[in-house]
Amino acid sequence: MERFDVVILGGGPAGCSAALCLLREKDPGLSVAIVESRGYAARRIGETLTPGLEGPLGHLGIWQAFLDINPLPAHGTRACWGSDAEVENEFIFHKEGHGWHLDRAAFDQMMASEATRAGGRFFSDNRVVSYDRTDDTWILNLRRGESVACRYVIDGTGRNSSFAVQQGARHIEHDRLTGCFLYFEPAGAPTLDSYTLVEAFEHGWIYSAALPDGSLVAAILSDTDLVRTFEWHSNWHCAIEQTSRTRQRLAASNSIATGEPIVRSASSRQLDPVAGDGWLAVGDAASTFDPLSSQGVQKAIRSGVFASYAILDQIRGNAGSFTRYQNFIGAEYSAYLDLRAAYYGIEQRWPEAPFWKRRQERITLDPSHVLQVSWTDAKQRRMYLTSIETELILEICSQPRAAHQVARELAARSTVFMSPERAVLAVQNALAGGLVEVVRQS
Repeated sequence: MERFDVVILGGGPAGCSAALCLLREKDPGLSVAIVESRGYAARRIGETLTPGLEGPLGHLGIWQAFLDINPLPAHGTRACWGSDAEVENEFIFHKEGHGWHLDRAAFDQMMASEATRAGGRFFSDNRVVSYDRTDDTWILNLRRGESVACRYVIDGTGRNSSFAVQQGARHIEHDRLTGCFLYFEPAGAPTLDSYTLVEAFEHGWIYSAALPDGSLVAAILSDTDLVRTFEWHSNWHCAIEQTSRTRQRLAASNSIATGEPIVRSASSRQLDPVAGDGWLAVGDAASTFDPLSSQGVQKAIRSGVFASYAILDQIRGNAGSFTRYQNFIGAEYSAYLDLRAAYYGIEQRWPEAPFWKRRQERITLDPSHVLQVSWTDAKQRRMYLTSIETELILEICSQPRAAHQVARELAARSTVFMSPERAVLAVQNALAGGLVEVVRQS
C-alpha cells in the first residue's frame, strides 16, 4: 500500500492547483497523489475567462505552460441584457488586459502534466470505491485494485462532491439552471470574432463563444423544467429563433452544427459543510456559480490554493485552519449570491416569465412580525440555509424576537460576511421552510 500525506480526488483545475501548491512547498516536503476518474482526451465544454488569470497561474508557476497550449485571446463581451440594445464590455480597458477562450480538455491536461512534473503521483482512470478511517489515517480502496493511505483527502470530484457527501455533507441548491450546449464547426474559413455574446430571452439566456480550434460553442441556459417543457435538448434551434443577435451571429458564422446538444447542470449550489475531520472540498465540489459569472476556472484555482494553505497550516499546528477555509468559501458564495441577484435583477422585460421571476428575489418579510422557533429538526426541511445559519436562527429565535432584530443579529453573528439583504432573505427562507413561525406583531 502506498502512503501519501494528501490524496486529491479529481484531477481538474481545483485539484491540480492544490497539488501544485502542496508539492512546491519545501517545508514541509509533502507527498501528494491525484486520483482522476476520467481521462483528458474527450472534448469538454469550452470556457471563456475574464481577465486576471496570469496572477493565479503565475503563482502556481505554470503561466508559460498555459500560453504554450495556445488559448484564444478574448477581447470582450457583448450583451443584450435588460434591453434589445447590444452593450459592449471591452477588455482592452481592463487593467489586467484581455481574457481567454479555453479548450478545457487541453487546459486540464496541461495542469495535470504540471502537477505530475512537480512530483505528484497520478492514478488515472480510477476512483475510490470504498474507504476506512483509522485514527488520523484514511485508507482509500481504488477501482483498479490499488489501496492508498493518507492523512488528508481533498474532494475535487465536481458537482457530485462524492466523498464529502459520504461524510455527511449536503448540497444546498439555489436554482435548477441547465445548459444545452451545441458545437459548430467552420464550413470554410472561420469568420468569428473573439467576443463572447450573451443574449437574454423570455425563458433564459444564450451565450456563444469562439474556441481556439476555430469552432464555436453556443448554449441555451434555462431551468430544467423549462428545458423539458420546450424540449430544447432536441429542438435546440427553437430557442435560437427567439433571439436576434445570436441568430444573426450563427447565420453569419460560416459554420454548421455537429452532433446533438449536450445537456449539463449549471445550477448554483453550495456544499454544507465544505470541510470536516481530515477532508476538504474544492472547486465545484465546494460550490458552483452561474456560468454568467465566467468564474468557474478562477474560482476552482482559488479554492485549490486556499485548501492547500489550510492543510499546510494544520500540519504546522495552526488550529482553526479548516474553519477559516470554510468561512472563506462561505463568504465567497454569499458575495456571489448578492452579485447574481443584482445581475438578474437588471432584466425586467419578462417580469411574469417563470425563469426570471425565480431569480428576482423579493423581500417580503414584515420587520414587525415576532418570530419564534416552530420546528427544531431542520434536517427535515428544505431551505436555502447552511447548518451554521440554521443553528444561529434556532438560537436567536429560541425566545420571541422581532423579525428585524433576528436579521440584524444573524448578520452580526455570522462567521462569514452577510449583507443586510442576504440576512433578511435567510430569515425569510427560515419562515417559508417552517423553521420559525410568526407568533404576533410587535
